[in-house]
Amino acid sequence: MVKISIGMPIYNVAEYLSKCLDSIINQTFTDFEVIMVDDGSTDGRSFEICQEYVERDKRFRLIHQKNGGRSAARNTALKNMTGEYITWVDSDDWIEDDYFERLIRTQERTGADMVCIGIKTFMNNEFYMGSHQDKYGAFPGHVIPKKLVCPIFSGGSMH
Repeated sequence: MVKISIGMPIYNVAEYLSKCLDSIINQTFTDFEVIMVDDGSTDGRSFEICQEYVERDKRFRLIHQKNGGRSAARNTALKNMTGEYITWVDSDDWIEDDYFERLIRTQERTGADMVCIGIKTFMNNEFYMGSHQDKYGAFPGHVIPKKLVCPIFSGGSMH
């Protein structure tokens, strides 16, 4: 079993996809699998790019399905993940080289069930920093009650 399963819904993102996948290959933490779900791309290139990465790196897996939307693609990815932990990377994003390492270190240090980190957005040729501090920083020890993280747990049982 791998440590991290990375889910990636893909739909018509050929312009950004190689940069995204390269940012995953270049991670300092390497115990992961990438479950790419091509959700019926029609751009003629997204699926081919995914195939190239599957051929280059055995940690990449590709599933093609009829277009069902992002939620359907995420559900397909979830069904095929084998990792101890899961995370998502949008196919039009790229991540810093130590992204997974930082997630795992934070989880191991804190024992958290869920780890969130800030975001860096690139728009109009500028970077913008975002944080969850304003939303979750007020909780003692940054421990967020389950009812706020996932409403399904708020009643004490899962349905």
